[in-house]
Amino acid sequence: MGKEKTAALERTKKVTGAAKGKKTNRGSSSCSGLPSGWMQGDWIRSLIRQEDLDELAESGLIVHKAARLPEGEMEPQPRPGECVLLATHVDRGFSLPPHPFFRGFLNFFGAQLHHFTPNTITYLAAFVSMCENFLGCRPHWGLFKHIFTIRSQTMKKANSNDEKTHFIQMCGGLGIQKRKRSSFPSMTLPESVRGWQSTWFYCQDIATPGQLTGLPPFSFDRVQTPSSLKVTAAEKAETGMLVERVVQLINQGVTGMDLLEVFLSRRIQPLQARDPSMCMYSGAGDTARVHPEEIYTEMYSMPNGEQALEQDHEGEDSAEESGEWE
Repeated sequence: MGKEKTAALERTKKVTGAAKGKKTNRGSSSCSGLPSGWMQGDWIRSLIRQEDLDELAESGLIVHKAARLPEGEMEPQPRPGECVLLATHVDRGFSLPPHPFFRGFLNFFGAQLHHFTPNTITYLAAFVSMCENFLGCRPHWGLFKHIFTIRSQTMKKANSNDEKTHFIQMCGGLGIQKRKRSSFPSMTLPESVRGWQSTWFYCQDIATPGQLTGLPPFSFDRVQTPSSLKVTAAEKAETGMLVERVVQLINQGVTGMDLLEVFLSRRIQPLQARDPSMCMYSGAGDTARVHPEEIYTEMYSMPNGEQALEQDHEGEDSAEESGEWE
């Protein structure tokens, strides 16, 4: 599937623009050069433009007139009732209100949206797509823990005594990676989405059903070292058949690109709260769709040209990384 799938999964800002040959630069190195003196994991002054917000809204990825641009501040300063979104993360399958699985994922790690890299968002969206579209079940936390682990990215900073102290990065400090001995459809992502920390903007928060808020309230707190993702005995018993089914999917030729293609073409955001599940997809009139028009494979692509990688099944702990730490 290789290059054809890669080309098929390049997403444009909107489908009509794609037909005219336009491409999105949200989060790309061409528009998001790293500023002088920037340290890995820091925020970058937002480069998002009003036309970017308009096109996100026209594509159904954000609510019309619910978003606003930063006013020149170097770091996010949301007003009451607002959350901070990143266009790179929205492009990869996240929209408000957050899916209960994704909200639970954030709560488990005490994390916020910006603590995770764009590639992690892609992996999470692919996992939800696999569960709902291919396994016919809701996203299963036990299955996720069986397939993936999580790691933190630290950096060194000098304190007042000029001693080097390790901190988990503010932006992109956490990422997921596939365990080497677990199975998941093969997918490759770029090593880095350069300048993604400059794609932030403000949006009126929309609560997840059953929650008081959508995303956790924004703060500059650094995420703590993540807990180990160990599968409990009960979860192992619950997921046995699902694990076998995942292996069957891979043997049938299903790849990570297939997991992405199905939700991109149907205009559904996997990490957005919706009802019913994607496994109940009913066609053009499905209420889970964010836009009435379907995108055909020759008309869209994931930003930054994500491609497929081979999985490494050797080793003990974990292998296929979620990607970039810039």
